Amino acid sequence: MNASPTLEKVSFSVPNLAALVDVSEDTIRKAIESGALTARYPTEAGRKPIILREDAVEWLQNLPTEKPTAA
Repeated sequence: MNASPTLEKVSFSVPNLAALVDVSEDTIRKAIESGALTARYPTEAGRKPIILREDAVEWLQNLPTEKPTAA
């Protein structure tokens, strides 16, 4: 059985989304902190954010399409 995350899931943890889209967990956390990616907090402690599939897809679709130039 394949245990890797897929877009068929309803939501993702930060590590699972990072693995799925091949970016670092830090990239996902920075996107959440900047407001570019919406996270939901299902527990009162708020320690484990989840990202809905629709929010992940929207974030991906809004990423720049051109490589940034070196400053």
